Amino acid sequence: GSILAQVWQRDLGAVPDLDDPARLAAAFDAIQALNAAGLVQTCHDRSDGGLAVTLAEMAFAARCGLDIDVAALVGGGVDPRTALFAEELGIVLQVRGADLAAVHALLAGHGLADAVHEIGRAEHGHRIRIRAGALELASFELHALLAAWHETSHAMQRWRDDPAAADSERDSVLDVADPGLAPLVPFDPAEDTAAPWIARGVRPA
Repeated sequence: GSILAQVWQRDLGAVPDLDDPARLAAAFDAIQALNAAGLVQTCHDRSDGGLAVTLAEMAFAARCGLDIDVAALVGGGVDPRTALFAEELGIVLQVRGADLAAVHALLAGHGLADAVHEIGRAEHGHRIRIRAGALELASFELHALLAAWHETSHAMQRWRDDPAAADSERDSVLDVADPGLAPLVPFDPAEDTAAPWIARGVRPA
């Protein structure tokens, strides 16, 4: 099942569900362990729109290209559209190539070896390419996907807010060379800022 079914007004199969809560818990624990070990670069759940939308959102945030190969997901005659748009529970992780063995070992230790698939890599440039082995399924320029993605939001903002401000925001979003806002944190977030006050006998309200 997928939101794609609503767009096409057709039945694309069973709705997403959770077959094994223990396996979901194991996946959560594994992600926490990977993160604690510094092995996760980026993590995104597979949700509305499925794998294809998850990957697009990750590329939007990173302003990068992708070379995606879903061959491992379409064996046994599985339709590539099922692999790309099904909304079953899943996670996409970006890890360093040098860390792949450690990541596989940790996930296997949580009983998830059979649920892991290497599906591609981030690339310099702004092209998103999706293939199944040598068969190219789709190829997009990041800018074009961003424009389509932002079109509805822009139309709503233009109607609701100042049109010039909405246009300015759209232009900023569509500038793939713009790295976006980066927070400046002039303190250590791990520092207990209340500690000096508690030491003086001052308790937070």
